[in-house]
Parts: sequence; structure tokens; C-alpha cells
Amino acid sequence: MDELETRVDLASLSVKEALRVRYDHSEQSLIVGERAAKIPPPPAAVSPWVRLVRYMQTLLGIQQELAQTIEVADPAMPLVSLKDVLPDFDPDDVSHIRWAFYYLKLHEPVQNDSPWEQVQGYLEAFEHFYQLQAWLQASELLLKPLDNGVLLHDWLIETGYAPEAILLYQTLLERVNASMDGICWRGLGRAHYWLRDYPAAIAAWQQYLDQRQRTDTTPVLATVYLPLGYAQYVTGDLTGAIATWSYCLPHLPEADIEAVPAAFYLGLAYQAQDQPEPACEHLNQTLPLLREDIALAPQLHQALTAMGEAQQQQGDLAAAIAAWEELLTLQEASEPKPTLLKKLGLAHAALEQYPETIRYLATYGETSVIDATTAELEPELPVLAALGTAYYQTHALNDAIATLQIWADQQESSEFRVQSSKLEDEGYVRENKALETQKNTESEVSKSIHSELTNHSENQDNSERLTLNPAPRDSELYHMLGDAYYQQENYALAQPYLTRYWQATGIDTTPQTLIQLGHCAHMLHDWPQVIKYLEAYQQQAESPPDDLTQVSINYQLGSAYYATEQYAQAIAPLQAYLNHYPEAFPETLAATQFAVGKAAYFSADYTIAIAYLQQYLEPEDAPEAEQALFYLGLAYATQNDAHNTIQIFEQYLTLLGSAAGAQETFQQALFHLGKSYFDLEDYPHALEYFQKYFTLIQETAGVSRGQFTQALNQAGQAYQLCGEYQSAIAHFEELQKLAQHQDNLDLVDVALLHLGEIYLVIGRYGDAQQVFTQALENTQMGNKVATKAKAMGRLGATECAKGNYQKGRSICQKAMRLIRALEDRTEEGLILNTLGTIYCRLGDSDRALSLYQQAWNIARSMDHQRAIAIALGNLGITYGQLGNYTQAIKHLQQSLPIAQALGDRYEMGRILCYLGKNYGLLAEYPDAQDCLDHALQMAQAIQAKPLEAEAHYQVAHLQFAQDLLLEAMDTCEQAIAIAIEGDFPALEDYRAFYGELRPPLWRVVVNTVKRWLGR
Repeated sequence: MDELETRVDLASLSVKEALRVRYDHSEQSLIVGERAAKIPPPPAAVSPWVRLVRYMQTLLGIQQELAQTIEVADPAMPLVSLKDVLPDFDPDDVSHIRWAFYYLKLHEPVQNDSPWEQVQGYLEAFEHFYQLQAWLQASELLLKPLDNGVLLHDWLIETGYAPEAILLYQTLLERVNASMDGICWRGLGRAHYWLRDYPAAIAAWQQYLDQRQRTDTTPVLATVYLPLGYAQYVTGDLTGAIATWSYCLPHLPEADIEAVPAAFYLGLAYQAQDQPEPACEHLNQTLPLLREDIALAPQLHQALTAMGEAQQQQGDLAAAIAAWEELLTLQEASEPKPTLLKKLGLAHAALEQYPETIRYLATYGETSVIDATTAELEPELPVLAALGTAYYQTHALNDAIATLQIWADQQESSEFRVQSSKLEDEGYVRENKALETQKNTESEVSKSIHSELTNHSENQDNSERLTLNPAPRDSELYHMLGDAYYQQENYALAQPYLTRYWQATGIDTTPQTLIQLGHCAHMLHDWPQVIKYLEAYQQQAESPPDDLTQVSINYQLGSAYYATEQYAQAIAPLQAYLNHYPEAFPETLAATQFAVGKAAYFSADYTIAIAYLQQYLEPEDAPEAEQALFYLGLAYATQNDAHNTIQIFEQYLTLLGSAAGAQETFQQALFHLGKSYFDLEDYPHALEYFQKYFTLIQETAGVSRGQFTQALNQAGQAYQLCGEYQSAIAHFEELQKLAQHQDNLDLVDVALLHLGEIYLVIGRYGDAQQVFTQALENTQMGNKVATKAKAMGRLGATECAKGNYQKGRSICQKAMRLIRALEDRTEEGLILNTLGTIYCRLGDSDRALSLYQQAWNIARSMDHQRAIAIALGNLGITYGQLGNYTQAIKHLQQSLPIAQALGDRYEMGRILCYLGKNYGLLAEYPDAQDCLDHALQMAQAIQAKPLEAEAHYQVAHLQFAQDLLLEAMDTCEQAIAIAIEGDFPALEDYRAFYGELRPPLWRVVVNTVKRWLGR
């Protein structure tokens, strides 16, 4: 500093002196007096006045313009600033200094202005010092005492201008010195505290404490440590609060009016931290003093409240009740606080003292007023829970339901769950509203801390953080409510609450609850839930229940399985129920028998199905007789028991009567009747039911495709076997089209093979060969060995019928190798018969007999009646060719009744034809003629042209044997005509015989005379 300069206090100067004040930025001080220029002098050739002119030219923006018209003496001379000319002159600094002087010296607020206007001059001066960066002068303003002796920054906080104070503190931080920083940090803590910004207050005070050594002086303890502990307390840092208060309170004088006893504060803190043991220890120390001083009644109330809570947390509920009842006694002069009644009721509930629980909590419900529109409703849930539990345990079911239902409704509609931090937040928000009215002195701060702590503790009465909810878990409450409804047989309301209990407890659910849930679901016909609950019971039950309960479980579980069509699972429990059937429930016996039978049918356990359905049908008035007969018939049909299938389904149709209609069950009954008669080879009856079936399905939209194709196939076979070949052809052609539409080549092959067999019988050998060849070609599209063998065997038979015996034998031998590899005995017998016929035609009758005998043996082993009839017939024909007519007739007569029983008119005609032949060879002409007449009629009726031609041929032989030459010739001509039309290989035999029938002239004359004489 120059010797002409002097540091000054701006507020102490006169106006004249203030006009000479400058701010020395390097010294950071206000100075007054002259000062020499510190800028090096310009070159001697240029005077200061010239430099000033140059500066002004530059300032006015005319320097460049002058340079174009005026020659500068020294162009290299740099331009200068105003500070170069007047080094101590800064207009901004001068302005801020003079304004600061004005607000400090000259500004006079109006007497009635607000407190803010009274100090506004200081704050304006602070702003100008701030602009000057005169931090020291600004900090001196912050510490300036006002008229009442309170420093400016303290006054701002205490009068509610904490945000303005925070701005001043933040401005000066790290601008002056460490001491000033400490003042700012401490002030920031206080300001944030008053604004209830506790985290910021804690951070500021921690900064303050970090910058200074701890001191035991009372002002620091009261203004920093006590509020710091409280800030930590309400922000949930209970450990920090306890540490702060544990340090602070022992150093306060016992007689300090501003501080409550340390034990009281620590007890509250420990209790808030859920440390009941030290809480009880410290609170016990305060109780004697609090009981003696009536002025400390509020603290006594809080101590007893917290003491009871701490003892309750330790599990000493009796002691807790004692503390709260003492508090209740103190409150008898006035109306007791509802929260105290609540605590006592909950404590008694925890001790399962239910009458006392009801007394306190019922009174609490009468005295407390709850605004249902606010969030204050949820803390009442524990009360409702405990009261409902007490009612439930004392068997007051109506009261229990009413109370627990309210609890459940509120539990479901509540938007939050009770949490300690939530309630504490609500507590300190309410506390700090009171702080806004306490803004005077530091002593008032300490008093406010005491008040806040007291209020905070009172508000915690509503907090579930203290674990004052000894009521059972929510899941158990749901169980109680559900069980109460269950005991009143209100299953619709019992089920949801028992379900919630089960969902909450899982494997810990009592087995009895699962039984109850299953029963509820059963009564409500909620079958999936019955299964869920009772299966869970079976998994969890460690020991079997009593017999009656087990019977009930079996019935309910089996019924649920049955209702949900889980038939396999339904059988065992329903059978167990029937095995231990309770006589008290006779109405369930028949229904259960029917259910087991039906379930067993759908589970493919047909033996059980038949047994139980028969039991069910024993009474004549069985209500479900129609269904029972239907499923019983299906069970027999599935077991291929044709006789019983027919018996049951015919009863079923009789029972349906005129109500039969086009229902699906009626269709199935007709189908299975037709199929069963077909299996019994009773083809006329089979066709009767198949025809009804086909008529019915024309009226029905939904038809089982598999059944329909099977019916077409079997009806076609029945027509074929009955000799109604045109009807058979129609059915097989429809079957072929349907199979082709379905792209079912296997079914196409079936139709082709049967069509070929019919063509072969009626003499359409070309058509037969065509369809058999087509079937054989189809086998190349897949591994269909069986179809290939069948097609080859029938092609061999076709070649035989056409007279190509060697070719037919070759094909049949190949087919035989395939058939024997497949072990298809039925088809093997057919090929043996074909080979026998070929060898017979080739003249090897012994080989033929051997083959026919093998076919007969196979047919007998399988009890295949039609195959037996065919083999016996072939044996008879062969014996006749060998001249053993008696043996021939014997075999043919054995074959005929079988064919007649089967209704196989082709086989009957064939056998009769050869019986007539052999009778004729034995000269038994009447029998021969009778047999041949019947054979001819049958052949004509079924349009079997080869058989018809053969019958005419044998009649011609019989006529010739009786010297009826002309008749024989006429008959033989008919045989020849048929053979020519069909291109039958027997045509040569017929023509040869006809040639034998043409006698010489003399024989003609003799025969004519005999006829004339005979007439």
C-alpha cells in the first residue's frame, strides 16, 4: 500500500470521503487517498494528452478513417485503454462502492416497513460487495449485529428467510478464510434444518464439524449436535442419531432447561431403532423423575408409551400391558386416546386373551373416528384383524365374519402397505409444520427439538414399525374368514378366502384347509379346482384321514376327474368310494356306478366298464339307462363280443323307440349292429342294419368318416357274400371314390380287390384282371407286401378262370411265398384253393386234393366257416372227377349247410351244381335234377354267368344220360351261348359235348318215333 493510501470502513465515512474511496483488488481492501500511476510512461515523443486523443479516436471508431487522411507521426505506436491513461479509475468499481456506501450510510427504511425492508439495505450492500468481489467486506456484513443484537445471518434464519441466508452462505464459502467457512457451514446446516431439508442440513453440519475440533461448550451442543441428532433421527439414520446424542447429552448440565434428560432421548432413539433392551434401560431411568414432576406429564406419557412398545418388542407383553394400563389410568381424567386402547387390545390379542381383546378393541372402534377418504384407514387393519381373530376364537362367527370381511375389503382396496419409514415420514412432516412458528433464539431451537421429538414419538403410536400387530399373518386371517363362511355353509364366499390362504402358505397349508377347499369347489361344481386342491392334499397329507373323510375325498376327486373328462384318473377314486360306500348317501350309488363304467370305457378298460354298467342297469328304472346301454354296447363292440353287442344295442334301440331320430348315438348303434352281424357272418341281418345306417347318415351333417368307410366296405362284402353282386359293386365303387378323395390308397386297394373278386365270379375276367393289376401297381408306391400278395393271388385265380393254368400257377406260387412270410393264414387258404383248382384242371387230382386238404385244415383251425365251405366243396368236386362220387357227395353235402347258413348264394349254387352232377353220375336223376334246377336258379339270380353256363352244361349231361337228346342239345346251346358271350375257357368243353350230342340220321328217326309212340 502506498503511503498516501488509507484503508477505511465505508460505513464510517462522510459523503465527501466516500467519493474518494477506491477498491484495491490486489489488497482486497477499500482505500482512500492519492496513488501514483503504475503503468510505464509512454514514449517521450507522445504526450499523455495525445494518447488520450488516440484512445478517444479508437473508442469512437474513427481511428482507421483518420489514418486514411492524416499522416500519423509514429504509426507503430500501439493503441491504449482508459486504464492506461487513468490507472485508478474503474467506473464499475466506483459505481458499486458508491451504491454500497448509499445502502450502508444513507438508506433509511420506513419505520413501518416489514422486517425484510429493514434489513434490505444490508443485503443490497452485500450484493455490491459481491460484484466488487470484496469478500471480506461482504462477510463483515453477514456478521453485522442488528438493533436487537442478533447477527444478520442469524436473523434471516430465525425470521423465515432461510433460502436468502443459504444464498449468502454459499456466496462466501471458500472466499474469505477458514473461520468464515465454519460460520457458513454451520449456518447452512441451521438454514436447511429450518427448511426441513434434513439431508442437506446433515451434510453442512458434518462439513462444519470436520473443519473444527469438537468442543464441549453448551452453545455448540445445543445448536449443532442436538439438531444434527434429530435430523439423523428423522432421516432414518438412527445409529447416527444415537451416536450424536450419546456424545452430546452427557456433556450438557443436568439443570439445563433446554435439554430433556439424556436417558429420555436415548430411550426414544433406541426404541425407534428397534433396540428395546437399551430403550427400556434408559426410559426406566427417566420414569421416577417424570412421575414426580407434573410439568413433565407429556414426557411421562411418551415414556410409558415407548416403554410399553419396547417391552412388547422384547416379548414381555405382560409388562407392556402394565405400562400402557398405567398410562390409561393417567388418561382417565380425560377421554382415553384411541391409540392406547388399540395397543392394549393388540397386546391382549398377542397373548390370546380374546375377551380382553374384544373389550379394548371394540371400545377403540367406538371411540376412534376414521376418515375413510384419507390414507389413515390402513393402520386400522391390524385392529380389524385382531378383533376378527378374537371373535373367531370365541366362536362368535357372525361377528368374526362381519369384522374380517371389513378387514379383507380394506386390505384389497388399499393402495399401500404399512411401512415404518412411510409413517415416520408422515410424522416428521407434521412435526416440522410447528417449527415454522419457532424462529426467535437458539434457546427456542433446543425447545423445538424437544417438542419435535415428543410429537414424533406420539405420531409413532400409529406406526406398525413398532410391531404392535400381534395378529396372525394375513394368510391366517383369510383362513379364519374362509373357515367361518365354510362353517356356515356359504361355500361361494368361503372358497376365495381359503384359496388366498393356500396361495400364501403353499406347502405349509393345513391338510384340513385343502379338504375344505376341495369341498367348496365340489359344491360349486368348480371341477378343476377340486382336482387342484385334493391332489395337493394327497401330496401334503402325512397320515391318512378318518374313513368318512377319505370316502368323501374319493367321491369328490373322482367326480371332478369324471366331470373334466379325465376318465382314467376318475376310475380309482370312484371305485374306492364304491368299495366303502356310505349308506347315508344312497342317491350317489347308481350315479357313481354309471360314472365308473363310462370312465372305464373312455379309458379303454372295457372289463371294468362292462362290470359297472351292468351293475348300474340291474334296476329297471335306471335314469341313465340309454347312455348306459350305449356305452355298454360300445364296450362289447370294442372287445369284438358280437353276440353281446347285438343284444345290448337292440335293447338300446328298443328303449329309444320313436325318439331315435338322427342322433349320433343312434348311428353308432346301427353301425355296430351291422358290424357285429357281419362278424358273425350273418350277412342278411348285417345288411339290414347297414342299410338303416346309410339312410340315417344322409340326414346327418356330422358323420364319422372312419365308420362310414368301414360300413361301406363291410356292406359291400355282405352283398358280395350274399350274391347280390350289383349292390356290392355299387358299394365298392363308392368306397373307391371316397378313398381316392381321401388319398387313402390302402382303402382303394381294398375296394379294388373286392371288385375284382366279384368280376371274377360273374365272369367279367377282363375287368377282374384290370382292377387286380391296378391294385398290384399301387403297391409300388409303398411297402405294401400284403396287398401285393393278395393282388397276385387273385391275378393267379383270374388266369386260372381264363384257362391260363401255367401262368396262374406261377403267379400263385409267388403270392404264396409272400403270404407265408406274412403269416396270413386266411389268404394262404385262398391261394391253396386256387392252386388246387389249377392242378385239378391240369389233371393232377392228387396234388389238388392235397392242396384242398391243407386249405380245409387252415380254415378249421381258424373256424372260418366260409373257407371251410369252399375247401369242402373243392374236395367234393375233385373226388367226383376221380370217380369217387359217394365221397364227392359226402363232402359237398357237408359244405352245403354252411353256405346256406352264411347266405352265400354263389357257393350254394356251385355246390348244388356239382351235387347234381355227381347224383347224375350215380343215376340218381331226381336228386340230380333238383340240385341242378336250384343251382341254375341261383346262378341266374346272382348273375354269375360262369356258374350259370356250368349249370346248363351239367343239366345237358343229365338230360343226355336220360336219352333226352334234343333237350340236352338245347340246354348245351344255352351254355355255349353264355360261354361265348363271356369268352369262358369252358367253351371248348361245351362245344365238344355238343358235338357228341349230334346223332346220325337213323338215331334221329328212332328218337322221333319213340316220342310219337310215347304221346
